[in-house]
Amino acid sequence: MFHTLEQNPRLRRAERYLSYQACSADRGGREFGGGERGFGGSGGGGGGMADRQEQKLRDADKWIKKADKLTKLSFTRWAADWAEATPLYEQAGLAFKQAKMYEKAKHCFEKAATGQERLASQWTAAKHLETAGSLAKELEAWSEVADLYRRASEMYMFCGKPQPAADALVRGAKSIEDAVPDDAIRMYIDSCSFLEDDGREQMAFDTYRAATNLYIKQQRYGDAATMLLRWGQAADKCKAVQSQCKAYVSAILVYLYNQDLKAAEQCYNDCSQIDAFLNSEQNQLAEKVLQAYRDSDGDEVQYIIKSSKTLPHLDHMIVRLAKQLPVALMLLFLVVVSRFTAGYDLTTLLLSFLCVFAVKNVLPILVQFLSSTILRRAI
Repeated sequence: MFHTLEQNPRLRRAERYLSYQACSADRGGREFGGGERGFGGSGGGGGGMADRQEQKLRDADKWIKKADKLTKLSFTRWAADWAEATPLYEQAGLAFKQAKMYEKAKHCFEKAATGQERLASQWTAAKHLETAGSLAKELEAWSEVADLYRRASEMYMFCGKPQPAADALVRGAKSIEDAVPDDAIRMYIDSCSFLEDDGREQMAFDTYRAATNLYIKQQRYGDAATMLLRWGQAADKCKAVQSQCKAYVSAILVYLYNQDLKAAEQCYNDCSQIDAFLNSEQNQLAEKVLQAYRDSDGDEVQYIIKSSKTLPHLDHMIVRLAKQLPVALMLLFLVVVSRFTAGYDLTTLLLSFLCVFAVKNVLPILVQFLSSTILRRAI
């Protein structure tokens, strides 16, 4: 049985709790009560917060100076003391980040990453480099964003972690894809390579999709189709039959949108060598669309696309391209190749096509407009 305060741990905990409550009440009274910092005084709570923020920034500057001094070699210091300097850089980086002083914060996290690397903690160094990369994005320093995320990926790979390394590249690519799409595509491709080399192709499906969408945004349709075929091969390795078939038919549709019927036919023939695709609904869709193209029947192409129950299950970027088929220039190509022979020059063929296109598409709209105008005037 406990007879004294020192002997009873429950009483000691209660005493600490009451002391904490008393201190909190006293602090609240000083900040929000009377006096210069109270509501009735001239300071106010906002001024107190601003003062504390300024004090944090002053402390952060002191931490940086101290850390720089610890890592700078001199006659009296022959080795950098990263063990003591690294936490100072980390604390200063957090303070500057909270104050939205991104340039200083980025510098601190880069220094902290160097310190963690010197201390053989590559994982933590990679985390700091990613933080520095996100801060570089706020500064719109796109080349630094790509470099920092790549360095973070290398650190993860040094730790033997290909999945985090690939994820770091994807995060970096997403940060810069609007500003520097070419660098973003390279980062996406490298991320896929990491996972393919590690035998984790299924984990790269979202990255294949992101790279394909970015290619399409850049109107690099041939590269987009190539990426889709790579996606299909990866899906084949991990027995993801549905994803494989969707990737193959998507590649065929992209080739058609790119007005490359020969490549679409070749792609279809190659993919049909695979039993999984040959017996799939996606194969039937591709075959029907290609047959309509061979027949130069644009209306049939549109009907197949609109009535297909397979198409809506593809990625939205592919669906959007497919709904624009047949492309007008592709029809012109088909007309030139399959309906006309030697003896017609290109100018005659172009004028003929434009006349047919105008009669079929523009004339009905014009008639409808004139009819509605006449009806309005008659009313």
